[in-house]
Amino acid sequence: MEKSASESSIFKMPQGAFMGYLAFKHAVIAAIIAGIAVLALAGIGVASTDLRFIILSLMALFILIPMGAAMLYINYALNPEIAFNTLPHSLKLTQEGVIVEIFEVCKASRLEEEEPEANELSEDALNNDGNAVAGKRKNEGPDISYSPVATKIIPYNRIGKYDVINGGVCVSIHRRNQSLEESEKGNSKLDKTARGFIYIPMKAFERKENFEDFLKTIYNNQTPFLSKESSAK
Repeated sequence: MEKSASESSIFKMPQGAFMGYLAFKHAVIAAIIAGIAVLALAGIGVASTDLRFIILSLMALFILIPMGAAMLYINYALNPEIAFNTLPHSLKLTQEGVIVEIFEVCKASRLEEEEPEANELSEDALNNDGNAVAGKRKNEGPDISYSPVATKIIPYNRIGKYDVINGGVCVSIHRRNQSLEESEKGNSKLDKTARGFIYIPMKAFERKENFEDFLKTIYNNQTPFLSKESSAK
């Protein structure tokens, strides 16, 4: 079901795009160094015909790199402000911030049977004894529905820059780094390290314009629910 410009449909981030973005944000330098090390060891082994270097390159390829990927997953992918992107969820704009509603997929078995009526049976539907053979067709398939299980709000003042990825954008979520006095004065600074991100795909909206208006609303810190008088203030 498609939503308006202030609310998205239910979606989730593909696993490949999810891990690719985490690697892009947090492991680019490590991946380059690991790739150079593997190629260098393999090259030395081939050039010197020394199997020890080839074995070391294979160990780095099949042991160290998977361990690094596992550490990347543990350190970042399990963060609640990142992990929700891989679950079915929807996004909604309110005056307080971006509402993330997480859903559980419910599958119910559906069984449909169709039996032709006796007066509609043709001669081909009769057996040798003259008795009607009732035709029956069963269509079984999953009837998918969604049930909300959790809701979290991300204030607009924690929103940072965004990256374009996989037919959408990834909006960074930062931690506010401020003192109580600065907070009361309205002065605050974003922590340079992003704690999470929100994946917003264009396909979660009915039209491209809705997607663009959704992003503009986030970065303008305004919502379509504000009246003209309040927005003028």
